[in-house]
Amino acid sequence: MRYSEFLYNCSVRTGLSVKFIKSIADIMFEEIILQLAHGKKVKIAKFGTFDLRRRSIGNSAGYIKLTQTKLVKTIFNLLKKNKKE
Repeated sequence: MRYSEFLYNCSVRTGLSVKFIKSIADIMFEEIILQLAHGKKVKIAKFGTFDLRRRSIGNSAGYIKLTQTKLVKTIFNLLKKNKKE
């Protein structure tokens, strides 16, 4: 799913404008990135944890690890199952 599709789907489900949804989503993502840049973990209840970690191999600056909650894993598994059918 592309970002524009994500925004549209959220707009349809909430009845709010795509422009408003985009401004909220941009603020959320920006805040997550800012907190990670300051070396902090970001925990979002019932979704997951964002954590910036350094790689031990090579000169890569690092990567972001998202730890999924059971709810998110269950949703992903249901979606995968539905795609196979």
